[in-house]
Amino acid sequence: MNYLEYISSGKLESYVLGTASIEECTETQQLMVIHPEIKQELEAIEKSLIMHAESQVGSPPAHLRQLILDQMIQQDKGKVITMSERSDSRSFIYRFGAIAASILLIVSSAANVYLFLKVRSLHE
Repeated sequence: MNYLEYISSGKLESYVLGTASIEECTETQQLMVIHPEIKQELEAIEKSLIMHAESQVGSPPAHLRQLILDQMIQQDKGKVITMSERSDSRSFIYRFGAIAASILLIVSSAANVYLFLKVRSLHE
């Protein structure tokens, strides 16, 4: 089957729509590499489907927006949780802990380097 017959077979449309079998998908992907015309046709099919879908989009009725918003408000009644501010003492404790952990990390790293150099000099 040459590439023109493959293009007119309808397999590209199935591939774009996602209805092609695994074998057909593999075959289409292999043929796209060999024949750039197939890839161009595939892109043209995708573009035409997108254009068709966009042309069919309509705006929803105006009253529908307000109806949806009203339903959302009714469902959310009683579920609103107010956020309280953190107390200063709690944030101070976390901040102090983070600073202490950072200092411990630096001191520990320096001690490890010092001990490593000392052990290495003893082995020499």
